[in-house]
Amino acid sequence: MSDYSKTMIGIVIVILSAFVGFLVAGPVRDAGARTIRAAYARDEGLVLIDAHGGPRSVPAYTCRFTDPTGSTAVVDGDDHLIELSYRHRGYGIGGFAAWVLVVLLAVRLCGALGLFKRPFLLGGLDD
Repeated sequence: MSDYSKTMIGIVIVILSAFVGFLVAGPVRDAGARTIRAAYARDEGLVLIDAHGGPRSVPAYTCRFTDPTGSTAVVDGDDHLIELSYRHRGYGIGGFAAWVLVVLLAVRLCGALGLFKRPFLLGGLDD
C-alpha cells in the first residue's frame, strides 16, 4: 500500500473519530443542561421534562417544564432567564475535553499503525 493510501485512511479515521467524539460529548453537555435547569425548576415550582444543551442545539440550551396546572413552558438560552453556573460551564468544558480526547486517541492510533508517514506529509522529502 502506498504512503498516499495510508495517509488517506488515517485522515478518514481521524474524521470518523471527530464524529464519534461529537456523539460522546453530547450526553455530557446534556447533563450540564439538565443540572442547571433542574435548579431553576425547583426554584420556580416547575417540573423539568426535558433538557438539551451543547453544540447540537441552537440556542445553547432548551428546556421544557410543566407547572402545577399542567401547562408546558419552554425556556431556552435566548430567554436569558437562567444564569449559567460554573458547574454548567464545567460540563461544557468536559464535553469538549471528551471530544478532543477521542480525536487525539485516533491520531495516536494512526501514528502507531504507521498511517501518517513524515516524508509524504512534507511533500515527499527524504531525511
